[in-house]
Amino acid sequence: MRIIEVDGKRANLQIWDTAGQERFMAISRSHYRGAHAAVLCYNINNRESFEKIGYWMEEVRKYSNKEDVCFVIVGTKSDLQNKRVVSIDEGRQLAESLEAKFFETSAKENLNVDEAFWALAKDVGVVLNKQKNDAKEVGIQLNPRENNPQIQINCFKCS
Repeated sequence: MRIIEVDGKRANLQIWDTAGQERFMAISRSHYRGAHAAVLCYNINNRESFEKIGYWMEEVRKYSNKEDVCFVIVGTKSDLQNKRVVSIDEGRQLAESLEAKFFETSAKENLNVDEAFWALAKDVGVVLNKQKNDAKEVGIQLNPRENNPQIQINCFKCS
């Protein structure tokens, strides 16, 4: 759990790392329910993990029970350039085709990790504000806990 401020509003980020392992599939699906966003990660040194991104996106969409799930696709371990098998252009193209944001990150070098989460939290804020405004237009009263909305983000390692 991490509290951040996005566009002047506090948000609780509840982050689950399901590790993308199929043996935990039944447990993982329960984490998808109610998710506002998902970080889909692949290792830039592992083509198979890259090729599973579409599968994991469909899993999240299928089980999240939300129409507007926000996604960011993350190529991890960008510090290991000499072992790269997935180009940055391939990552960008995939993200664009899936209408997701894209980042390459390195936890070792602390590169773009926070930026990926900030971008995703900001996108979720836009979606939640749109839903709130749409509800007002049709006369529905929502209690969005404006001062402290809870944003659930799931992280999936597609390996």
